[in-house]
Amino acid sequence: MGVHGYLALWCGVFGTVALVGYARSLAGTTRVQRAIRVMGWIEQVREPRYGSSRRGGISVVVSFQDPSTGREFTVTNDRDHGERITAAWTGREVGVRCPRGSPHAHEFVGDLSVGRRGLGWPNSAGFLIYVGVVVFAAIDRGRLWALIGFGGLWAVFGAWYLPENVREWSGRIVALSSRPAVRGRVIAVLTDTSTDEDGHTSTSHTPVVAFTTHESTAVTAYVHGGAFGATSPTRKVS
Repeated sequence: MGVHGYLALWCGVFGTVALVGYARSLAGTTRVQRAIRVMGWIEQVREPRYGSSRRGGISVVVSFQDPSTGREFTVTNDRDHGERITAAWTGREVGVRCPRGSPHAHEFVGDLSVGRRGLGWPNSAGFLIYVGVVVFAAIDRGRLWALIGFGGLWAVFGAWYLPENVREWSGRIVALSSRPAVRGRVIAVLTDTSTDEDGHTSTSHTPVVAFTTHESTAVTAYVHGGAFGATSPTRKVS
């Protein structure tokens, strides 16, 4: 089988996946479209253990109501349940997604509107078709076509996502700068160890801060970026 044959097979397989995925999305039968999406609320925040991992997020107890039955469920994030919660307080709303009839197979999501159409797999298949065409053009007509193909794709992604990310970060900076500072304390330092492909081991430390807002809300949150290093849990921060 020549290059043309492999390209045709590649495009045929992933084209079929894309068509089936888009058809299911239009029919509203994808798994994410059938799932229940509802806002829950944090009822309890558990204090992290010194030296534990940050991967699971802050341990919380969340309650939500199944809109189809009206039953209320209480769940935790002790295992891998979607997005990691890095800032928690009692009463905070949290997005919850779960299959119908299986509330304990839940996932926490930051934005309930994301992924509502179930286009993840078909979009990925379409991207792989594009990659196959660009690679074929590079082999058949020269490397310049690979540069043009992938460079154009990244340019489109940048034009689509960069302005939105800039607006989001600008909004966060404005919101943080407009709020008065409060006194907090480091209650734990989390430790994670990873090993790269060369066998080198690296260790990262994440402080966990507890503080009370001016509205008397007790908050527990990770400090991102390791600004405080591996410090004692009794150190005061502001």
